[in-house]
Amino acid sequence: MRITVTGSLGNVSRALVTQLVKGGHNVNVISSDKNKVDVIKQLGVTPLIGSLLDTVFVEDSFKNVDAVFTMVPPNFMADDYYEFSKTVQENYINAIIKNGIKKSDKSILIHFYRSVFPEVNPIIS
Repeated sequence: MRITVTGSLGNVSRALVTQLVKGGHNVNVISSDKNKVDVIKQLGVTPLIGSLLDTVFVEDSFKNVDAVFTMVPPNFMADDYYEFSKTVQENYINAIIKNGIKKSDKSILIHFYRSVFPEVNPIIS
């Protein structure tokens, strides 16, 4: 299975990536830090370097995969974490839908998104 994992090399994502690779899956890992490319490659996975705030990057990162694992990373540099989180989640939802991904946390994420950000309605087809 081809899987894209967000969360770079954090505690959850690193453990997940390790297990997925052991299971024979083809894994992409999203990171915003270009300095982590070599470490990500050493895990036997493909690094995808970019910003989760970049809609096109997220959509492209979710292309041609069977499943995604999404999480909103901490961002201590964000002026408004609420807006940061809302944008990242909206990008995830729209990329999942646009790419027709069937195995994801989409239903949980949409429920959470709507409960936290009721004034915004993500594109859902």
